[in-house]
Amino acid sequence: MSKMLRMATLLGPAVLLLLLILGSQISSAHETERRLSPESTEKLKAIGSWSAAGLVSCEMCELAAVLFEGFLERNATTEEVIKTTTDVCNTLKIEQPEVCHGLMFAYAPVVYDVLIESALEPRMICTKLKMCMAKENTYEHFNQLDRMASFGSNLLDKPNYKDVKPQEPRLKEPFTGVGYILQLADIHTDPYYVVGSNPDCGRPGACCRDGTGDAGFYGDYLCDIPLHSVGLIFEQILEVHKTYPISLVVYTGDNPPHDIWNQSIPRQVESTEVVSKLINDYFHDFVVLPSVGNHESWPSEEFILPKNQWLLDALETSWSPWLDKAELETVKKGGYYTMLVQKGLRVVSINSYDSDLFNLYNLLEHSNMNIKHNQSDWLINVMEQAEANSEKVIIVGHIPCTLKSSVNDHWCSLYASIVERFSTIIAAQFYGHTHKDQLVVFTDAATNSKATGMNYVSPCITTLLKHMPSFRLYEYDFTTNEVLNYQQYVTDIREWNANGNMTFRLAYTAKELYNLPDLSPQSWYNLAQEFKTNATLFNNYYQFLYNSPYGPPHACDDNCRKTWTCEIFGVTSQLFDKCLGV
Repeated sequence: MSKMLRMATLLGPAVLLLLLILGSQISSAHETERRLSPESTEKLKAIGSWSAAGLVSCEMCELAAVLFEGFLERNATTEEVIKTTTDVCNTLKIEQPEVCHGLMFAYAPVVYDVLIESALEPRMICTKLKMCMAKENTYEHFNQLDRMASFGSNLLDKPNYKDVKPQEPRLKEPFTGVGYILQLADIHTDPYYVVGSNPDCGRPGACCRDGTGDAGFYGDYLCDIPLHSVGLIFEQILEVHKTYPISLVVYTGDNPPHDIWNQSIPRQVESTEVVSKLINDYFHDFVVLPSVGNHESWPSEEFILPKNQWLLDALETSWSPWLDKAELETVKKGGYYTMLVQKGLRVVSINSYDSDLFNLYNLLEHSNMNIKHNQSDWLINVMEQAEANSEKVIIVGHIPCTLKSSVNDHWCSLYASIVERFSTIIAAQFYGHTHKDQLVVFTDAATNSKATGMNYVSPCITTLLKHMPSFRLYEYDFTTNEVLNYQQYVTDIREWNANGNMTFRLAYTAKELYNLPDLSPQSWYNLAQEFKTNATLFNNYYQFLYNSPYGPPHACDDNCRKTWTCEIFGVTSQLFDKCLGV
């Protein structure tokens, strides 16, 4: 896998585009000479060897912004931007030619249109993508979005918006006592996988397809997982179900493979249809609770209405076996829904494009999260009614509020306030996206010393980036509406390929691994606090964090331990910095 793909996977395609555009006008001598010093020009040329191991520097991003200004000043056409960025990508040999063209064809129009439509200064993107510190008294045009970060401290400021229809419980015979909730996360199946292909072909997210190599029958750790292996995983889950009866199935999104340069609307729709059908084929007798992932859109991560109404239409169709008419209405409206599973227990499914840092449409004043009657209005309304009806709520979504998942502070500040305000009725939060096995603890805004909520981030099913196929079972008391424990199952794709036999093993159970008295948010808070001083206890967490058969990429020293511990509490960048003491 190339450095650029690894960067795009971890930091987002929009960042990749910014980096490519850093060099987009090197061939335009007058532009470079007029705006950049020789030193800066050399830095631009260095993009070809830029290391994906680090973060994008503020200086590098602002160089990209200077060049964006050049496009805007001369009123360049979208076609020109696509061609120029593609030429630079090819000249610097950042990716293979078809990859360069595919990336620029997908993302250049989004970045350019957002800049034109918003009248946003290009350098502001560097601040919004957290590459540069915000400068006081600058970029006043977008202070409205910045104010959203502190908005959640007073939920009474929200408009009195009522848009939740009364619902009958889904289950005629409610669950009682202890049952199990299955979470499936980040399937990313590759329908074009060919056994015996080259897994390291240089085409990001699209290897294991050419039929000339050693990619195994069941999959390869450099590629997304083949569809037939996902079916076999589901068969294994149904075997586990015989011992641990599954009551609910939660799927937290991401259907397509990671070939973001090789995608289109029809392909994305097909991926959602294929994965949804596969889940329905195996779990048709279960209550299935889906949520939308950032890879479902085209381009990946970019979403705004009405431009992406096609995605919500596809979700409505694909999710129709699991949701009723009222639930599908809100899916078609905004990609979210609520289901009253049984009397006293409600599920809310979030559309986390609002929280996606690399959804550049969130920079617009009329973004989905910044219009009247938006998802946060709806969510607060749902929670108020659930509270009034003495219901407990399980929240499911794709992108969790943790820095490693690249979320914006605007959404997560508001979401954290909602979690705090309704902490007594939120029974659980289930998310995915990071492909890691992570914990996220919410705390009170006043002192950050009391737990208000717990978000469980489950590892993935796909194998790309050396992740083991995984699934999780939450032990849930349907009488008290509490998560009692969870079981994490994993399997090593190398063993499948070697012996032709798929076998999942229990990696750990949470309560036993951490010696927890219970799985209340406060118990998780106490545990994470102890991570700061107890390296042995922290290593119990760290050994499973990357969900890799090769283990973590390196030993974790004190600084590493502090960073990962602060990640648990860092639901916004401000809280993360406060934890680090910076």
